Amino acid sequence: MPKEVSSLWYTILEHKNGKYKLEAGSEPINALADTELELPFFPVQFMSGGEYEISKKGLLIITAPPEVNPASGGSQGLWYLKLETFTETSAKLRRIYNSDQDWKGAFKSASFSFDGRHIAYIQQDGERWPTKEDGIFIIDLESSDYKSYKVPSTSSGVAIEPVSIMFSNDGKQIYVVAEYQARTVLFKQTYDFEKHRPASDLVLDALQGSISAVYRLASSSSSKNHLLLTLSSFVNPSIYLVLDPAAQSPRAIISDQMNAGSVVGLNRGQVREIHITRAKADGTKYSVQSFITVPSDFDKSKKYPVCLLIHGGPQVVLQESWSTRWNPAVFAEQGYIVVNPNPTGSNSFGFGYSNDINGEWGADCYHDIEETFDYIEKTMPWADTSRAVLGGGSFGGYMTNWIAGQPLGAKMKALFSHDGVFSLVNMISSDVPSFLDIEVGAHLWDDPEKWNQYSPSSFTQNWKTPMLVIHSDHDYRCPITEGLAVHNVCQMKGIESRFLNFPDENHFVLKHENSLQWYRSVLGWINKYAGVKGGVEWQPALTRGPWRAPKTKQ
Repeated sequence: MPKEVSSLWYTILEHKNGKYKLEAGSEPINALADTELELPFFPVQFMSGGEYEISKKGLLIITAPPEVNPASGGSQGLWYLKLETFTETSAKLRRIYNSDQDWKGAFKSASFSFDGRHIAYIQQDGERWPTKEDGIFIIDLESSDYKSYKVPSTSSGVAIEPVSIMFSNDGKQIYVVAEYQARTVLFKQTYDFEKHRPASDLVLDALQGSISAVYRLASSSSSKNHLLLTLSSFVNPSIYLVLDPAAQSPRAIISDQMNAGSVVGLNRGQVREIHITRAKADGTKYSVQSFITVPSDFDKSKKYPVCLLIHGGPQVVLQESWSTRWNPAVFAEQGYIVVNPNPTGSNSFGFGYSNDINGEWGADCYHDIEETFDYIEKTMPWADTSRAVLGGGSFGGYMTNWIAGQPLGAKMKALFSHDGVFSLVNMISSDVPSFLDIEVGAHLWDDPEKWNQYSPSSFTQNWKTPMLVIHSDHDYRCPITEGLAVHNVCQMKGIESRFLNFPDENHFVLKHENSLQWYRSVLGWINKYAGVKGGVEWQPALTRGPWRAPKTKQ
């Protein structure tokens, strides 16, 4: 039986009478014909999803090279398919290699200039994730050697972490969307394409919240470099702006969705930041950032219980943006001071900060959270730390399980662990085995003790805090047996615990009714132990566990 694969096809569309249709006699042509390449719509393995970009000069394709073994590493290659008429049936893919041999990591976000002459792309420094740096490169497709030129990815000497890149309409500037200081922001740079050197440093366009998408506003090459941006924040799910990068004066588009957060009573004054200073074992000092979200009716003369939410990853970041999952405002409106720390391992504070967690998940990251809690206890009289709760998902679930066996866990009234890790050894059964030796610090067969050093399973003798455990049947990142193990330990030790199962979800709870049940269960659980009155109440149906959420039809 032939293997079914995902591919990319091209053809010509005819525009007639306001409608598009396939040009007469034209059949779609397989861009990946006679190659071993595939272009999955979504990642089958970690870092194996594909992407493409189109211009009048052809196609750029990013996908996993056929020689990559997903069990031992992940990488993405870049290919260029030169097309003049988009009817060529014998066009051959040309693989793009970085001229700098030191750069051998995965490619991402390849983009054409408006005239199709230049391409820009982002490449990781290192063949395996996580990496030391993500570099920005430019190639002139009219040159014979396709030599790549690196663009400095700094702003005032601070390294940024680029997510995507695009050219301005007039081809004189580069726009970089990057993670920077717990937000996704926009940078720009004027570039001399003849001399292949930057004419100006990257400049930050400071905007409220985090950018989710950027679009050029032009139907053809234009000197007007206006951009349409979509953004969000903790208190506003929808912000639309037209930005003139030259004037640095964003103009809001009037929309029914603008300031939607205010409709339900949310306001900008609810969100603030704190930074604490910590020192590593060698004395090196560094800063740990956290977001604090307070109730919309916050009164500093009152006291509110504290809720710490730990993000996943660990090499991601809790940034200021709206989400229907783990929304800080939802927790705050129950009456909590919500703390979202970005401890060691978090992105957007430099690659050194994110990579420092490798080999010691339960070390600095844990102490960052612990000392952030101590700082709140000492400096915020309106935060009642005697009624504190804590939870997280994925790596945040791991950290919750780890904290259950550490001194901070004893200070919590309740914990909730979503799709977390119980035993690091068991993560061999995960769908991301290729990076575990980096994350843990060694291969299992080389140093088995290393795998137990920071495993929550090694500290169950200290567990005593009530725990709500949440896990889904189709979670292959952290298999459901991890959640079952956490719940079983709690039950065997006589610790108050419940198990919430979603049989039709994966690593994320995405379906609408399931999301509502998730919030009702989590909020009801923490409200019960934090003594919150007037909010979501713990459901009597969950008095004996395990309990399975019903399948939803959506």
